This record gives sequence, structure tokens and C-alpha cells, in this order.
Amino acid sequence: MFREHEQRRHGREHPVHPVDVIAVRRDERAPGGETTALRLLWLLPAQLSCHAVRVEPDRVRLRFDVDAAAAREAVRRALADTALRGWAQE
Repeated sequence: MFREHEQRRHGREHPVHPVDVIAVRRDERAPGGETTALRLLWLLPAQLSCHAVRVEPDRVRLRFDVDAAAAREAVRRALADTALRGWAQE
């Protein structure tokens, strides 16, 4: 019910299906998954509905309630921050 209310409030007539975006560690010197999950969540735009659904040492799965392109672009921008050097989208 809350999701339907939010969709109406933001002018969306059709429901947005959750989309997962995965970040993987490409450099073992980069911080681990727990630190990266927190940094990603901090760097994402506040208006995006997102949460971490699985955090592993070398992999972070985030779930968004926006369209896939917007989710991927938001993660791409966050991963460009120097604090997340060594991590990339899968």
C-alpha cells in the first residue's frame, strides 16, 4: 500500500519493479563489502529508494525501486568516487 501511495505521489501510473544492481571488488586492496555498501548508500541520491540486500566481502547487491537505467546510472556515479576505487558494476 505504501509503495502504491508513493507511486501516485510521484506521478507514476505503472508500478516500478525492483531492480538489483551489483558492485564487485576488482582490486583486493580496495575496502571490503561492508564498508563499500555503506559508502555506496551514502553516495546515492537521497530520493532513490534503495537498500543493500546482500553484502559479501567482494560483492554488494543493492535493490532499487526505480527503473533499471536510473539505478545503474546512480551506482555508476557513486562508484566514480575515489572512496570506491577498486569496485565496479557487474
